[in-house]
Amino acid sequence: MEAGAAEPPAGSENPPAWPYLLLSPANWGDVALNQTAAERPVPVARGRVLGGGSAINAMVFTRGHRSSYERWVNAGAKGWDFDDLLPFFRRTETAAGRDPALRGTDGPLTVGPAAQPNPVIAACLDAAEEVGYRRVDDISGGLEEGFGWTDLNIVAGRRQSALDAYLRPARPRGNLSIVTGALAHRLLINRQRCGGVEYSVSGELSRARAAGEVVLTADIIGTPKLLMLSGIGPAFALRPHRHRGGRRPAWRRREPARPPGRLRHLPPGAAHSAGGEQSR
Repeated sequence: MEAGAAEPPAGSENPPAWPYLLLSPANWGDVALNQTAAERPVPVARGRVLGGGSAINAMVFTRGHRSSYERWVNAGAKGWDFDDLLPFFRRTETAAGRDPALRGTDGPLTVGPAAQPNPVIAACLDAAEEVGYRRVDDISGGLEEGFGWTDLNIVAGRRQSALDAYLRPARPRGNLSIVTGALAHRLLINRQRCGGVEYSVSGELSRARAAGEVVLTADIIGTPKLLMLSGIGPAFALRPHRHRGGRRPAWRRREPARPPGRLRHLPPGAAHSAGGEQSR
């Protein structure tokens, strides 16, 4: 399910066009609070289109430093450190010329440094090295600290989004439905298990039931918001609204016309039961 359109704006495949995409309907248009360094609110890029943020972002592909994942584990997320996630990182990518023990060799995302390095960035890297900072070979290797070229998800001069790498190849599958213009309202929770999602298309409310699992990928802003609308989150934030927890939106209610086991690709905007994957 996707709240935005089926296709990104025209020209979005052109890498230099990414700043303009932030002003398009493919971006939710969120703005951060006033930032101390910038002395002004800063726009937040959140994709509202199939492919999500990867369809409008600046195409930088990085994993982050190993210590970031250690903080997750220290906070209680066991099994989420860098080494635990490394097999999944490698499975996503094809990173030619990198260490195959750390980087993938046959994944759907083709990533690597810019084919034609920007001379200004090259000068910045040289300057950093001249004043004593370390030049790193692979900034996504999880171990190195310093300055180096980041990988980009640009293939043959064109943006490669998650839509390009994952969804388009899967579209012909008979067990896949793609619903666009679908605004998710809440997860359907029964006995502490998520069994589906409630959403609307053009103001008409529907429910998608999942026999297996529900995958929620609504980024760091949309995901916690949707969880809290479903009654999952910090008690101090939810407690003032507990008396309204059973109320439902006043849209027209309609159950899916056929069971979720019978799924197919739909034209953009069609309201239909989907197989449990929630994307925005």
